[in-house]
Amino acid sequence: MPMRAAIYTRNEFNEKGEVITDVAKQEESCRKHAEKHGYLITQVYHEANVGQDDERLELRSLRSAIWKRNIDVLLATKPDRLYYDTNRLARFIKEADLMSVRLEFVEAPLDDEYWLRESW
Repeated sequence: MPMRAAIYTRNEFNEKGEVITDVAKQEESCRKHAEKHGYLITQVYHEANVGQDDERLELRSLRSAIWKRNIDVLLATKPDRLYYDTNRLARFIKEADLMSVRLEFVEAPLDDEYWLRESW
């Protein structure tokens, strides 16, 4: 049985507030990754029009799916699509690990230089 995967996307903006990577492009990247690894996409969560501090209802739904054990793998293009704040991201990663959900960042694999930057 294939692993059940969820995709989480959120628009990425530049300093001027212009979208530089939209949710459709992120979903496409994640779908290609899922196909390559034989994952079954069971849910896609799009946060299209929120800022950094806005309440993110799709993230809340995703966390609920994790706690209900409805997914095995969470796909996102980069960690900052989930959280900019590294402390909140670390807590989320621990939460997913507790529920045996693997996180995979399609454009920033764990062996990538992305993780060596001082801030993201």
